[in-house]
Amino acid sequence: MNELLRAAAAEVSGVDTARIPDAQPRRPPAGAPRDYASALPMRLAGLSGLPVERLAADIAAELRTRPEVVDAAVEGPGFINVTLTPADRVSLVYAVGDGAAYLTGGESMERPEDTEKTGDADRGRAGRVGDAAAGGASGRGHRPVWALSELHEAPTVEEARELARGDARRRIVHARQVAHARDLDEARVDVPAVPARDASPAALSASSAGVACIPEVSWRDPYLDAQRPYGPVARLLAVIGEASARVAFCRSIPDRPRRGEETGPGLPAVPTSENPGNWARHTDANPAFLVRYAHAHAVTSLAWAYASGWDVPALPARALPARSDPAGAPAATRPSRGSGMRGEPVATAAPAPSGEHRAASSGHAASGHSDPSATITLTPAAVAALEEPAAAALIGILFDGPGVLATAGRRREPHTLVRYLEGLAIAYHEWRESRGAVIGDAIGPERAGGTSGEGIAARLELCAAAAGVLRTGLSLLGVSAPTRL
Repeated sequence: MNELLRAAAAEVSGVDTARIPDAQPRRPPAGAPRDYASALPMRLAGLSGLPVERLAADIAAELRTRPEVVDAAVEGPGFINVTLTPADRVSLVYAVGDGAAYLTGGESMERPEDTEKTGDADRGRAGRVGDAAAGGASGRGHRPVWALSELHEAPTVEEARELARGDARRRIVHARQVAHARDLDEARVDVPAVPARDASPAALSASSAGVACIPEVSWRDPYLDAQRPYGPVARLLAVIGEASARVAFCRSIPDRPRRGEETGPGLPAVPTSENPGNWARHTDANPAFLVRYAHAHAVTSLAWAYASGWDVPALPARALPARSDPAGAPAATRPSRGSGMRGEPVATAAPAPSGEHRAASSGHAASGHSDPSATITLTPAAVAALEEPAAAALIGILFDGPGVLATAGRRREPHTLVRYLEGLAIAYHEWRESRGAVIGDAIGPERAGGTSGEGIAARLELCAAAAGVLRTGLSLLGVSAPTRL
């Protein structure tokens, strides 16, 4: 969407494409007649020397000639509102599977399993050190950018909160910087490596089919197993766990909330072991549980589908051996993603007029795994499955992700990312309850062949997209994303 707007602006303004600013497309308010809005004409007017009104009208006219665009109109002093074809709108799903690359617009930066913990003597001031860090090692002791503070060693809950917020700010800012650095050496940082894939025959077989392996993560929180913990922070962690504590600490807007302030019903901004509120509950009333459960549900859905013989974009490591077909089956028996059950012939419907899309216009692979130069054929059945109201709402929130992360990094406000992940989790749960997530009996009634198979394959892609963004967002907050229900 960004490149489409910039290309149209370059065409009508005469300004070189490299000098066109980011269009920063956003979704308009709910109920607006069009899909996306941008203030690009107002940002470009000074550079082009053209009046804003004329520039906006010319860009809108140029957009209307593009095959991806149904309509484009000017509103207000220079906003452009654009409506895409349904196929182009839902094609976003196929570029989101690698949540880290999608959110940051750069390299994949999954959190390593052996994330280093901080151990310097200035732990009490680590939050402020983290706020000052722009990337790389920073502050006293040269704390690693991706390091997580030992919250339980903070003398007070307030200082533990400062540590958690500093960790999240440092990670969010650094993720954006590394993504946009022309040379990683300029950032003076080490990018965490994506965990290596299992080299077992089953894993290699899955890899050849274009399946990405998601490292398995347990719900278990060692703090919840602590016996007679010492200190106010340790006692709090023994009641609500580290994941809930980090989300609770990052959820409030002010750095120093008022005494007794809540960020929601039963959600104290500074919970204590005596007053944990809903942060101690394993229900949707606890935002940390809500988001982590959504990720676990999405990943488990992919694992169940894979065990039933479906091609999936990604799955947890534990699911790799559990295939109904022999490992290493000839590639000729494997239909491509989107065509239904593995090894069964499928009647492929003709694609919509604009149904062929590059895997991702940003250059990233579809779902983060396939050839970036490949094309994806979105059949009418796949588009229809992703255009269902609940699916469309989920895709809309996924679209907002990169802008939300950019805002959180620019303003150094971790609560922006927390609230976004909550909204994404709610949209995911509403989608799955509307039969969107293909789990359990939902696979049975629909046939693998023909349009039913194409619809299920499209929903599996959306499932993987939601999981990828949830996993990355949680990682930037320093929170694990469980892979089992």
